[in-house]
Amino acid sequence: MRKNLIAIVLTLLLCVPALAACGGDDGPPEAENPADVAKRLQEAGYVTGEVITDGANVGVARGGKLDADAYLSVDADPEGEPLYVGIYFFSTPEDAEVLGQERQSNIDRDFDAQVIGDRVYEIAGAPADLALVIGAAEGS
Repeated sequence: MRKNLIAIVLTLLLCVPALAACGGDDGPPEAENPADVAKRLQEAGYVTGEVITDGANVGVARGGKLDADAYLSVDADPEGEPLYVGIYFFSTPEDAEVLGQERQSNIDRDFDAQVIGDRVYEIAGAPADLALVIGAAEGS
């Protein structure tokens, strides 16, 4: 009995963290390194700028009191057509949501913004183009 109990406990200790790491549909995607997002976009054929960490607060909200940790521009699609996409990376999904809500409240028909986890994607252009960028950036 004691050997079975030890085996069960060891199995739980090994399996539960592995299952937790798999994630699920219960929450936003985990925070990612901006360089990883840039790499996925570049592998999909997009032209990106450098990851900006000094001065990333171009994406400020709340009257300049919310600062992005990093910013990445997407300058052209895989066919070489110009794009005007900005990706803002924040420390928490809550901070990203603040900027996302601010952007969405000021939306016009030539602009779209989407919050994905700790990131805000925005485009001066077609929402369909933004959806393609998000798919490539998120690896979906």
